[in-house]
Amino acid sequence: MIEDGTAIGDGLGVALTRLEQAKREAGGKRMGAFVVLLTDGANNRGSLSPEHAAELAKSRGVPVYTIGAGKDGYVPVPVYDENNRKMGYRRMLSDLDEGSLRNIAELTGGKFFRSTDTDTIESAFKAIDKAQKIEFQAKSYVITSELFWWAAGPAIFLLVVSAAFARPAWRKEAFA
Repeated sequence: MIEDGTAIGDGLGVALTRLEQAKREAGGKRMGAFVVLLTDGANNRGSLSPEHAAELAKSRGVPVYTIGAGKDGYVPVPVYDENNRKMGYRRMLSDLDEGSLRNIAELTGGKFFRSTDTDTIESAFKAIDKAQKIEFQAKSYVITSELFWWAAGPAIFLLVVSAAFARPAWRKEAFA
């Protein structure tokens, strides 16, 4: 079973790697590239430190918008058994490292948001949407295949058969 923890640096590093796949630059800055880092815990796992990942984001011109989610103090955390079934909840002290999230946002040119409920998370995403406008061109292709004949073929056959049975050749009225 995977050990529980938060790897903020590794997550940010993976996001930066994915952004390299579609690179657009203007004046040394990445155009339209940004990362939203939403976490409810402090970095306690992973091999890449959040500070080093933030330096990488800064060097690539990618702003990081950080959102610290959750409440301060003790919070309910689900407890699972060895078969991954939820057994209940236990109360644990929230370990959100607000200072580190603020430093990541400031260093990269992003912004920090503190969120305790879904409404503030929604308003954080609206603020990010206003700050980051992205223009892109999408190419879409529609592959079609005509399925009309699958229904029309049997329908035409049944129409001919029903017409033949409505006026059978062996009835006397058919010859009159």
